[in-house]
Amino acid sequence: GGPRVCLGKDSAFLQMKMTLAILCRFFDFNLVPNHPVRYRLMTILSMAHGLKVTVSRRL
Repeated sequence: GGPRVCLGKDSAFLQMKMTLAILCRFFDFNLVPNHPVRYRLMTILSMAHGLKVTVSRRL
């Protein structure tokens, strides 16, 4: 928080959550076979080799 917190932060988080919910409703996400899933130890969690997925429209 603090006195200089971004006024649009809550709105931005809400928009991100809505976008993710819409994407998950209309699309399936699957990991690419044989792609290594390894985490990089840092302050924030990140993927050492990225996270490759295939995206297909739900029927």
